[in-house]
Amino acid sequence: MSVLQFFNQHSFLVIGAAALIIVALGLLARRARRGWLIWGALALVTAVGWYTLRTTNGLRVSTVADYEAAIRSGQPTLIEFYSNY
Repeated sequence: MSVLQFFNQHSFLVIGAAALIIVALGLLARRARRGWLIWGALALVTAVGWYTLRTTNGLRVSTVADYEAAIRSGQPTLIEFYSNY
């Protein structure tokens, strides 16, 4: 896995962690005690956002015959191609 692939798959976590580090450095420089509560809330929002935005394991179809069977089943079928991150 190259660096670009890693960043593509984990961009939310990388950007969120970078933003939290920058804010933490600013709080350390200003010695703001109340700011740490805001920082903790931002860290919590980032973690909850990552957890809720993850994709779940849906119906896994691996062969063309399975795709065709799902399409011809008479039920509305949504076929979505996506990355897990």
